[in-house]
Amino acid sequence: MNIQDPDSDENGKVHCVLDENIHFKITSTSNNFFTLVTEDELDREIASQYNITVTCSDEGVPSLSSSVTLTLQISDVNDNAPVFERSSYEAYIVENNTPGLSIFTVKARDADWNQNARVSYILEDSSVNGVPVSSYVSVSADSGVIHAVRSFDYEQIKDFQFRVKAQDGGSPPLSSNVTVKIMIQDQNDNPPQVLYPVQTGGSLVAEMVPRSADVGYLVTKVVAVDVDSGQNAWLSYKLQKATDRALFEVGLQNGEIRTIRQVTDKDAVKQRLTVIVEDNGQPSRSATVIVNVAVADSFPEVLSEFTDFPHDKEYNDNLTFYLVLALAVVSFLFITCLVVIISVKIYRWRQSRILYHSNLPVIPYYPPRYSDTLGTGTLPHVYNYEVCRTTDSRKSDCKFGRAGSQNVLIMDPSSTGTMQRIQSEKSILDEPDSPLEVTYSIPEEMPKGSFVGDIAQDLGLDRKRLTSGKARIFTGDSAEYIELNRERGVLLIKEKIDREALCGQTTPCALHFQIILENPMELYTAVVEITDINDNTPVFEKSDMKFKISESAVIGAKFLLERAIDPDVGMNSLQSYFLTKTENFVLKLKDQPDGEKIVEMVLQKPLDREKQEEMFLVLTALDGGEPNLSGTAQIHVTVLDVNDNAPVFTKTVYKATIPENAAKGTVITKVTASDADKGSNSKITYSISNTAADVRDMFEINALNGDLISKSGVDYEKARYYQIHVQASDEGGLTDSCKITVEVIDINDNKPVINIMSQTNIIPEDSKPATVVTMVNVQDLDSADNGKVHCSINEHIPFTLKPTSSNFFNLLTDSDLDRERASEYNITVTCSDEGVPSLSSSVTLTLQISDVNDNAPVFERSSYEAYIVENNTPGLSIFTVKARDADWNQNARVSYILEDSSVNGVPVSSYVSVSADSGVIHAVRSFDYEQIKDFQFRVKAQDGGSPPLSSNATVKIMIQDQNDNPPQVLYPVQTGGSLVAEMVPRSADVGYLVTKVVAVDVDSGQNAWLSYKLQKATDRALFEVGLQNGEIRTIRQVTDKDAVKQRLTVIVEDNGQPSRSATVIVNVAVADSFPEVLSEFTDFPHDKEYNDNLTFYLVLALAVVSFLFITCLVVIISVKIYRWRQSRILYHSNLPVIPYYPPRYSDTLGTGTLPHVYNYEVCRTTDSRKSDCKFGRAGSQNVLIMDPSSTGTMQRIQSEKSILDEPDSPLEHHGELSEQSC
Repeated sequence: MNIQDPDSDENGKVHCVLDENIHFKITSTSNNFFTLVTEDELDREIASQYNITVTCSDEGVPSLSSSVTLTLQISDVNDNAPVFERSSYEAYIVENNTPGLSIFTVKARDADWNQNARVSYILEDSSVNGVPVSSYVSVSADSGVIHAVRSFDYEQIKDFQFRVKAQDGGSPPLSSNVTVKIMIQDQNDNPPQVLYPVQTGGSLVAEMVPRSADVGYLVTKVVAVDVDSGQNAWLSYKLQKATDRALFEVGLQNGEIRTIRQVTDKDAVKQRLTVIVEDNGQPSRSATVIVNVAVADSFPEVLSEFTDFPHDKEYNDNLTFYLVLALAVVSFLFITCLVVIISVKIYRWRQSRILYHSNLPVIPYYPPRYSDTLGTGTLPHVYNYEVCRTTDSRKSDCKFGRAGSQNVLIMDPSSTGTMQRIQSEKSILDEPDSPLEVTYSIPEEMPKGSFVGDIAQDLGLDRKRLTSGKARIFTGDSAEYIELNRERGVLLIKEKIDREALCGQTTPCALHFQIILENPMELYTAVVEITDINDNTPVFEKSDMKFKISESAVIGAKFLLERAIDPDVGMNSLQSYFLTKTENFVLKLKDQPDGEKIVEMVLQKPLDREKQEEMFLVLTALDGGEPNLSGTAQIHVTVLDVNDNAPVFTKTVYKATIPENAAKGTVITKVTASDADKGSNSKITYSISNTAADVRDMFEINALNGDLISKSGVDYEKARYYQIHVQASDEGGLTDSCKITVEVIDINDNKPVINIMSQTNIIPEDSKPATVVTMVNVQDLDSADNGKVHCSINEHIPFTLKPTSSNFFNLLTDSDLDRERASEYNITVTCSDEGVPSLSSSVTLTLQISDVNDNAPVFERSSYEAYIVENNTPGLSIFTVKARDADWNQNARVSYILEDSSVNGVPVSSYVSVSADSGVIHAVRSFDYEQIKDFQFRVKAQDGGSPPLSSNATVKIMIQDQNDNPPQVLYPVQTGGSLVAEMVPRSADVGYLVTKVVAVDVDSGQNAWLSYKLQKATDRALFEVGLQNGEIRTIRQVTDKDAVKQRLTVIVEDNGQPSRSATVIVNVAVADSFPEVLSEFTDFPHDKEYNDNLTFYLVLALAVVSFLFITCLVVIISVKIYRWRQSRILYHSNLPVIPYYPPRYSDTLGTGTLPHVYNYEVCRTTDSRKSDCKFGRAGSQNVLIMDPSSTGTMQRIQSEKSILDEPDSPLEHHGELSEQSC
């Protein structure tokens, strides 16, 4: 840039500066040459264009400056890589989907422009389970839509992840990538699989139930799994068919088959149950399993019902014998137990009788805070309890009824029951009771602060209303002559008013303004009329007028005089003229059609140069004010010789027009005058006379040709027409005059001016339609169509602009507002006139929408499902619920509350808790899958508005099983009974079913999947165990060499990690008859000759029972006699006895009585589930009676008799000694 300043020295020295906060600077390169350079790095993404204003100023006083604005565009460089909207994505797709299905869309944005901002999406190479990820999904290069290439199976793959690269179109291209995780959602596409019992072609005997089984006896457990997940794998068990439905039931959740009543002899041995296993999917899938149950007490009985195994009569007879023998043995055991129990009971009862029948006094000891109850006959019982509350209790232990919100409707019984609402509030635009316009009249030139009028009283307003409504005056122009005193409610003079400066010759002269009030908005119009006072004297524009009049001037010749100007109006304006007394001239006033007066000096007597060559006259102008004011001018008359023809205009009045945008020097019109004289007397000179100075400044006339020329621009808005008086003078001094009326033609050169009279910046979103937001006043100084104004606002916003009166508009709400859709509106008000071309102005109003709590929190999902493994740590975080509120600030602050409910009769708060701020759900306790498999509750999300809004969501917690229970063996039952469990005939073939080990696992799924293995065996080559069903079968032909007694140890393992196991011992007898088994498994001798006599065995059993009973009695009596003999040693001994007194026991010798202290203590703790009342146990009292005169022997008195003690010695009361052991 080159800067030039024609001044010299300091005035010509130039300094240039730039706007602040831009990335450029200006440096001087040489004299008056400057360079604009970049100061730091540019970033098109921050600013794509700079408007740089260079301002150059000199060092003169005052300093002068110039400026120029440079527009600089910043072109784009590929310096921004695409950025994904999120750092990682998660998407869900349901299994068995259609290939090509759209899963999800990733989106990346590039801050660059044009080709550099064009983003393409590429699937990065990776593998999923050894297979390229491109065989699973594909990504659209243009849109970023991810499609499934194949149909997914949840059971094969549950989730996988890959990376998508976003690359722009720059050179070189830039890129970024993001991780996308696809999670497969399960469908119920797999039926349940029954693991136990295994359905094979083996033995039909599955389970055994003894006839002595009580109600609830566990027969077996159906174990099934479903490879689906979630609710689709939630299995339920139902009994579909049964031989006797009144005998068995199936657990709905655990599949346990139990008896529902006592088994009787009438129940059939063979029971067939059909159990259906259903999952919880939609639609549900199921599987069925047949369970065979044998109601019997022995395996041979089962075989006789379920198989065709031959049984001969001898076997049946032996079976009867064994049954009788078993009955005898059971009877023996029962009698033995009964004897032992009775003996123990009698012994304890005898010991307790020692205390109750003692004659010794008892001195009780009372612990602190316990009172003595002896002697009162009753026992007052003090029971103290304490109610404890902690500050972090989630629920109150003391619950009080909650008072509901009280809604009271007061209704008149006589009314019809309808209720009407009375609105006392008035709309902003409601008509007030007071008048809308007041008028005042004041004289001009009143001092500042003068009283104008009591506006509050005249408008019928309270003074407080002026203050609360922020009343103010609005005027269309910038001059403010009137001010409003809100406190007094009056109008005062703000600036001294000069009527002539304000209105000129316009009458009446008035100030128009508006008074505006807010809350609610009100508008009143006030008019203050300014009356004229006589404060201006008539003034001649030319104080000295010179006339050259030929002596040949005829009587009646007229000479136009300069008129006086008086800015006042009415009577105060110019009224008359006076001329100093002269014989030659008189004054004549000539009224014009427009009301003006032209002063002419008329010759009434011919002039005579020889008598008087010059005359000096005084012209006086007088107004009509009180007092009168006057002005004077000097008239110098020179008498010329012999020019008796005056110039004459062709028209008395000329009319012309000029557009207000006419350029300087425009010829408006031409006036023409003629003079009959010849020579120099006919030469006419044109001039402007009797015209206001401001008009003379705007127009000039060519003195030679009479052309009227504009000297400066005209403004229609200042004056619509001008009157110019033109005088034509010849060389002889004769003149004529005419008037030119110049009408100004209006052009559309003024834009509408928009004035914001009152504006609301913030409006609540619940505002009703037709609420006034802003009041606007529009003024256009043009006239006619050029001054007609139409206003509008931008479209598609809930507002409308309505006119209220001339040039006044109200901005109203057009419909309901919603801050969540738009929190701010930039409303552009555009006003245009009807001129050609039309001119317009606009103003932008920014309106904030304040929030109202009209949106409840919304959960991301209506229901949630979460999983937690059993045996969890209390306080573990399970899941997080999330709700969002579309409102703002406090109204959008969400708190999470656990709704009151119960799970199995227990408050849900004892299971889980929810964080009020984050929505994190924590486990309060450790869960056990075997006790509870799932439960659900509701979480409420509540915002912080007033009143608060809320919503809720259902959360279902599903407990996942752990392998924390070992298998339980149901059959064979491990008892202390007979060791003979199963019998295998020696004629058994390969695959003969010996028995079946039945076990259950209370765990679920694979944790309950049991396998059976033979751990130990007497002969491993003879038996095998079914891995899945637990059936023990022979794996070869039984021979005579095989031992009769076979002992098998079977281990049962589940399929959990780590696995748990249980073992069971199975005794197998390889024999064809029961006596052969007994000879091997027992030590009882069997004589062959007794085997045929059932009665003998019955007698033998009776003898055995009697023998055992008598033996038991002899043993008991012997023990008792032995103890009694030992106790007699002390009583008949001649050794002296020195008594020993335990602590707190006193010597009773010589007192004749025995104080007996019996201490007891009652203990209760605040956390005791039961009361622990502990009493000291009194030992047996042994009383030693001593005679001081005796030889030292002591006799013992027993106050209570033992079971076997007898009182052999008499009672003697010489001395007493008390012993007590605690």
